[in-house]
Amino acid sequence: MIGNFSSIFLKKVGNLWLSSIWILSAAVLCLLNTHGQFNAAVAWLIILISAHSFLKSRRNIYLLIIYGFIFYSNYSICMANYIYPIHSLFTSWANLPIAKDGLYILLFFTICLNWIVPTKGVVPAPILVAGNKQNIFISTITLIMLFFIGVFAFGRPDVVGDRGTPSALYEYSTILAVLGIYYSGKMRWLQFLYILVLIGFAFQNFIFGGRVTGIQLLICIFLCFFNDKTKLVYLIPVVLIGFILMNALGQFRAHLSLNTDTLLAVCQHLKANKMTLDTAFSSYFTSLTFLAMLGFMTWTHRLYLLSRFFIYIVWGKSIADSNLAHISRNYFFHYNGGVLPFFGYFYLGLLGIFLITWYLRFLFKHISSINIRSSGLWRCLAIYITITVLRWYLYSPSQLLRGVFLLLICYGICAFFHKFTYQTRLVETKKIKV
Repeated sequence: MIGNFSSIFLKKVGNLWLSSIWILSAAVLCLLNTHGQFNAAVAWLIILISAHSFLKSRRNIYLLIIYGFIFYSNYSICMANYIYPIHSLFTSWANLPIAKDGLYILLFFTICLNWIVPTKGVVPAPILVAGNKQNIFISTITLIMLFFIGVFAFGRPDVVGDRGTPSALYEYSTILAVLGIYYSGKMRWLQFLYILVLIGFAFQNFIFGGRVTGIQLLICIFLCFFNDKTKLVYLIPVVLIGFILMNALGQFRAHLSLNTDTLLAVCQHLKANKMTLDTAFSSYFTSLTFLAMLGFMTWTHRLYLLSRFFIYIVWGKSIADSNLAHISRNYFFHYNGGVLPFFGYFYLGLLGIFLITWYLRFLFKHISSINIRSSGLWRCLAIYITITVLRWYLYSPSQLLRGVFLLLICYGICAFFHKFTYQTRLVETKKIKV
């Protein structure tokens, strides 16, 4: 017991010592970086802190995936803009004063994320089909809905080589997938059908030039069915192969054909771009346009835009002035997206970043302690938040808010129906016995 106590104490002291170093280093660099001459050093600090957060989260697969994607996103942003600049539209503001402000926001949020990595009560995450509930009606109906969404809610191009356009329903269908699998119980044939449908969803997205939705679905399959059967070390070659293929998709999109020339071109591209993710530094460029808008927007207007965003979260339909990236496109050219802390900073300043951090801390604390006896709601939420990390970190916080809101509603409907059908079966069983 004494040895265990000493180990915990030393671990806490070590984490506190490292965190103090990050904060002190950040303060010194920000004081010295008067004209952006130390932007590269600040960028390296962000990468180091992100890597430390990734290592701290290694005891829980959900948090490991979340912090892993955030680490890679931050690496891509910092490398492409500040350390080994890439010549691109999306890095064209890297030497402007506004890029220093953006770097400080990213640094501040990265330190906040490092502080909230759970260290107490962290347990290995179970697969979703272990200790789940069984309701053939819910699971079958959900599977049928998924099939029709896959067929009719994905815009396939008329011209070969053009990109497909998944609808919002197609992207939110992961909620139905998670709930349907949770209620599949021990019905292996039904679970096998879910795996087939989700693989079909993913490859449809890949074939027509998409990446993020397909990656989400494959991770969903892994967390629902195979997480407990796979050691992390065995996933390294899978991740590397997937990394190369996803970069190939990013480079060639719907024109991708797997051959030697393509693989050589991809490797050369990765070398030239320092293995960065173009989506990350594209979203960062969009985030800088948010900061640029602050110069001509009053606090009153910013709060008005925040209210429009929350109306969209609840109402769901297209609401004017609810999408910050769309508003920004009225003044600057970009491809939408936006890095998570910049939304909070635009709407509420540093308070917005603190509120996002508090919300993530609340989510991560629950996710880190999920076990086979945890509530079905949190088990489904944990998987949904994990698989959508690229969406809510690089595209829009709506996945963290509206996505969670929709899952709560759908879970409530399923739980009510499950309780109703269960009670109905009990009544019928009693009648038969009588």
